[in-house]
Amino acid sequence: MKITALKNTITSGGKTYPLYMAFIKAKDVLDISIVPNFDKSDSDADLAKNIKHMPVKKWQRPLIETKRDTIRNTFNDTGEFMPNPILLSANPFSKKKPEISPKVIHGQTTELWEIEVSVDKDQLWIIDGQHRVFGLGDAKCKQNQNHLPVVILINENDNYTPKDFAKIFAQVTTTAKPLEKLHKEWLEYAFSMDKYASHSGPEWKNSMLTTIDLCCSIDFTDRGTALFPNILNDQIVFNDANKQDNVRLNCQVLTQIFFNYYYNKNAKFSHLPYDLLSDTIQKAIYQLKKTIKNPNDSVFFNVGIKKHVIALKAMIKGWLSYLLNHSDPTTLSTVPDLNEWENIFKLLEFHNTNWDWSSYVEKGTEWYKMSETLVEVILIEAFRGISIPDGCTDIEDCILGNQAFIEFVLRDPHTGKNTHHKISTPSKRTINAVGSADNIKIIDKSFNNEHLKIVDRKTTSNYPVEFKIDYARKKTIGKLQDIPFTKPSTASRPHTYNSTNSFCLEIKTTLYGGTTEVSHITFNI
Repeated sequence: MKITALKNTITSGGKTYPLYMAFIKAKDVLDISIVPNFDKSDSDADLAKNIKHMPVKKWQRPLIETKRDTIRNTFNDTGEFMPNPILLSANPFSKKKPEISPKVIHGQTTELWEIEVSVDKDQLWIIDGQHRVFGLGDAKCKQNQNHLPVVILINENDNYTPKDFAKIFAQVTTTAKPLEKLHKEWLEYAFSMDKYASHSGPEWKNSMLTTIDLCCSIDFTDRGTALFPNILNDQIVFNDANKQDNVRLNCQVLTQIFFNYYYNKNAKFSHLPYDLLSDTIQKAIYQLKKTIKNPNDSVFFNVGIKKHVIALKAMIKGWLSYLLNHSDPTTLSTVPDLNEWENIFKLLEFHNTNWDWSSYVEKGTEWYKMSETLVEVILIEAFRGISIPDGCTDIEDCILGNQAFIEFVLRDPHTGKNTHHKISTPSKRTINAVGSADNIKIIDKSFNNEHLKIVDRKTTSNYPVEFKIDYARKKTIGKLQDIPFTKPSTASRPHTYNSTNSFCLEIKTTLYGGTTEVSHITFNI
């Protein structure tokens, strides 16, 4: 088939891009081109495998039948027409390329060009407009013989790369229907765009590669022999249609975890390569299920309402904390195998812990975010030091607020001496300062006191003076932080206490599941 076209060349950044403009019957566009899209029936593992092996050949979203049908019916024979141009490109993976030559009429070369393509749906890609092509080109549409305006991008001297086509697709799509979040994420990875660009460093790519590897593997294998199932395989989502963020891990979130909590952090030795990290995570999740009691009722492996994906995310962050501090890729004996993970879990009393936390959860979803950061802080510390934080008996003990404490320091301005007060929470205590005090600091708190809200009890409930609390744990390098250091909305200047004040603070701790505990600490200074 020969297409008559006009040609223009765009110059940008020292590069030239040839463009051809033509008019082609809607039915013919459908006959000579394909869409490089994945199928809506593709599993998450199918998508992961597709982008694991470069070059990626399926990267557009699937055809939406209802959208195609709407276009077909709207423009069938209603007096309406579609003037928007279709964007085509040469298929960079086709062995046979479109042939381009100047159009000759009566022996004279013209400013027109002829593009010759075979009718085998292999040489041209539809970059933008697949629903218009499939709707208007449908045999049931009376406009299928009408000509559509078409722009064609064809290489002459390697002007275009597959990355260019994907980037154009992403750009033109955002002006119509934005790409779904997960599709956009792996599309950018597949074509080294945005944070996955080569100049951005390897951290994001290694993070996505770990996620891809975890999703692709059905079984953990050693030299071709399947040793045990990869439990995370069906927990990772690449297809936006399968997105259930309260049940499964999506590829964007999991990749961000590997970036934020591993590859973008300083390692004591050096970072594991992505395939070794993937193997190690697979071993950890498999051994976790073998070690804990009643795993199918646990927050990690239950298939119903008892499952809390926030706990699984926190557990992975804990494992990454261990690997950052203890594993050297040049000494494989420091990288946990199944037996070593079992030993670590038992040191942390995982085998004696109740992991069914469904009874602690309040109704609604307000508890979710705070609970995620709480269990994250606890598990990261547990795996960093291979010990249960703050003297608790197990992780459940931690998330329930047992052994919780806050430690205050009051400073006497006359002597410069500090007095320390370590208070278990919840509590009702009175602290009498010796002499006077000109400031109060929190210098330590338990890990399960992650979420503190401190209010001056003398203020009204409608207009409470609430203080933002920062602190430095004893093991943390940093300055001590004053208790009242933010400006309340009800005061003209930051609220401070002088040596003649007697005041009471209400300290509210939010525990896992949304439960709160309240302490009242009275200071006589």
